[in-house]
Amino acid sequence: MSLVHTLRDFELLRQEPPELRSPLSLGRKPTKARQFAGTEDSVFFYVGPPMLEFERHGALVFRADLEEEGGVATPWDSGGLCARRAQHLDEAHRKALLQSRTMPAPDYRRALSVTLLVRFGGEPARYLRGELPQGEDPDGVYDEDLASFTYEARLPGRVAVQTPELAFVVVRREYLDEGVHKLRAWCLKRQVPFEVIDESSQYPNVRDAVLDFGLRNIA
Repeated sequence: MSLVHTLRDFELLRQEPPELRSPLSLGRKPTKARQFAGTEDSVFFYVGPPMLEFERHGALVFRADLEEEGGVATPWDSGGLCARRAQHLDEAHRKALLQSRTMPAPDYRRALSVTLLVRFGGEPARYLRGELPQGEDPDGVYDEDLASFTYEARLPGRVAVQTPELAFVVVRREYLDEGVHKLRAWCLKRQVPFEVIDESSQYPNVRDAVLDFGLRNIA
C-alpha cells in the first residue's frame, strides 16, 4: 500500500530541493505528542488510507519502496497514546505499549497483511475506506477516529519529494504557489499524476482524490 503524507503548508516545497522534514531537522519545538512518542526526528505517513480532514490543503502519495532502513511503523497513531487513547494505562505503560508495537519497515507490512485479513475480512478496500475494524481491541485504542487503526509509518529526518517513488500529488487550487508549480512541472515531465482540486475537479476534496487513487492501486 501507498504512503500518504498530508500537507498543511507548502513552505518545504519551495526549497531546492523540496523535502519533507522532521521538527528536529527544522529546529522547531516538537508537540507534546511527539515528545511523548519520541518522534521528534520523524516524518510521518499514513499507510494506505487518506487519514486526513477534508480541509487539508494537499497530499503527497508515495510508493511503498520509499521506506528504507531506519523507518518504523505502528498499527495506530503513535501520538494518540499521549492523551487520547489507552488512557486506562498510566504513562509508563502507554510508552511501553508504544515501544512493543513499533515495528521496523518494511517488515511491518507482514503485520499489516494479518490486520487486513483478521480485522477487515481480507478486503483492503474496507481498510482504505476507513471502516471500523472487526474483532477485539487488544490494545484498547480503537475508536471511530481513523487514526486509531490506521498504520502510521515514520522515516527519519528528511525525505526527498522529487523521487521515483512519488506516485500521486493532489493540491487545492488556492495553494498553487511557485513551489507547487515547480513540483507540478516536475510531475508532468515524469508522468506523475497531479490533481488540482477546484470547482471543475471530479473530486470534492483532497481526501476523496487520495482515496480514489488508493482504491485503484491496491497492492
